Amino acid sequence: MEIHTLSDFEVESRLKHLARKERELLHLVLVHIKEVETRKIFLQRGHATMYDYLTKELSYSGSAAMRRLEASRILRDVPMVAAKIHQGTLNLAQLSELSRAIKEKRKEGVEVSVQQKVDLVNIISGKTTLETQKEIAQELEIKLKKTEQVRMQRDESVHVSLTFSRNQHETVMQAKDKAAHLLQENNRDHSLSSFFEILSRSYILGKVKLAMASKLEDVQAYGKLETEGRVLKSVTPRLRSLILARDQCCQFLDPVTGKKCGSTYGLEVDHRQSQWAGGDHAAANLQTLCSAHNKYKYQREAGIQVKD
Repeated sequence: MEIHTLSDFEVESRLKHLARKERELLHLVLVHIKEVETRKIFLQRGHATMYDYLTKELSYSGSAAMRRLEASRILRDVPMVAAKIHQGTLNLAQLSELSRAIKEKRKEGVEVSVQQKVDLVNIISGKTTLETQKEIAQELEIKLKKTEQVRMQRDESVHVSLTFSRNQHETVMQAKDKAAHLLQENNRDHSLSSFFEILSRSYILGKVKLAMASKLEDVQAYGKLETEGRVLKSVTPRLRSLILARDQCCQFLDPVTGKKCGSTYGLEVDHRQSQWAGGDHAAANLQTLCSAHNKYKYQREAGIQVKD
């Protein structure tokens, strides 16, 4: 039956029914996201993070993926969230506000307890987004910060307070990924503002070294390192740099589809055949993995059950 043939009452009744079904499906989606993350299925599928899995495997937009991921993590600690979503008294925008507030407290060195999360969920239920922000700020005694807005524009530039070309943005993000260890030490603040601050301080202190990419001698060095690596007692900084320059991204492959992870975040050099299994330091036996897949590979080889 065509919708235009329905009466006003029928259209409204069907819409309300569909809205209830939509909320029911949303809470089921969150439950499944939580389970995929708990089982580390995203690593098996060749993704370094759950965010990558949601955006690349399920085609969610970046903001939609983050909202659902944040909500699923709160759901893990506060199971009643599912029922409130189903009832329509709680939505993703509210849970995103709560998640951001929890992260702010963590930066201050304060962990929000499970009981506090339960209390906050009850407090914000049925509230608007603005009311939710106010309640959370009062309960946790923090001033919520406005999150960075990143949006791909029609001309392929990316707007992050300033406007970059697509190539500029990719370059900045690659640099930010390579600085992951520094950002982790900086109160675990992985924002662009934190990255630019670290980069600026490094430049002021004279620690930034500019170098030409892909030098001919580095490329020629691979052949020599193929034999040198077999007798090295450890992976030298030079060898590590060459492997990272050669691979440029995580080389982990999904065993089912053969798809490469491709992440450039927190890259590490790994032995394809582990040293305990007779592997050497030859360049052919070395590969670049993101930290998540490097840990996952070790756990699989060591027979450690992967848990959340």
